[in-house]
Amino acid sequence: MSFEELKKTLETFKDNETYEILFHPGMYDLACKSSLNKERELDAKKIEDIYPIIKENNIQLISYLNLAALSSNKNI
Repeated sequence: MSFEELKKTLETFKDNETYEILFHPGMYDLACKSSLNKERELDAKKIEDIYPIIKENNIQLISYLNLAALSSNKNI
């Protein structure tokens, strides 16, 4: 998805909900023949550019460990 699409998606997130955003960041390698090579570099740039928008929208970044804890708390 483009940066603008990603930004618009983040702005629709609702409070107290959990969302997953998946990136495959990496560095561009001229020697790499993978078709994903350039996309990984673009994902790394999107992560850098989207961070201020995450802060502006008060989105909390968590790991899968945090997610497991949240899930177990809801079952109580």
